[in-house]
Amino acid sequence: MISREKKQDLIDKAWRKKKLASLEEHVLHRGSLQ
Repeated sequence: MISREKKQDLIDKAWRKKKLASLEEHVLHRGSLQ
């Protein structure tokens, strides 16, 4: 069983990756508009 700290760390990593992906998408979108 995964401990609470480990689970929170995985959630945090996944959230950061998701945020980074959406940020890259935003930059690419802005770049294509110009």
